[in-house]
Amino acid sequence: MCGRYELGALLGQGGMGVVYRAVDRQNPERALAVKCIRADAVSESSLSLFKAEFKEMSEMRQSIALAEQQGSRMMLADAYYELGRRERDPDEARRHLQIALDLYDASDAAPYVQFVRRALASLA
Repeated sequence: MCGRYELGALLGQGGMGVVYRAVDRQNPERALAVKCIRADAVSESSLSLFKAEFKEMSEMRQSIALAEQQGSRMMLADAYYELGRRERDPDEARRHLQIALDLYDASDAAPYVQFVRRALASLA
């Protein structure tokens, strides 16, 4: 894809198109997902939805990066919890929520652990 990105496994598909795991050849450590929108699904409203989704996920990733820089376990757990709640792919949601659960557990944050466990149970 434009020489810079390499598409990997199919992550999911829906009404608008498909999502693939991808690798940025210039930064192979960076995890990416590429959403390919079907031509017949492109409209002004679908593009607005796509842009809003992209912005929201970018903000969540920035929150995680900031928490990692500051060494704040609770802030990092909060960011992963929110990312997990908003994730549409159930496997990715479980992965993010499990990270949040582990971080909350390590912080002795029992009330938060219950929230995450409920969110994980809803995915079962």
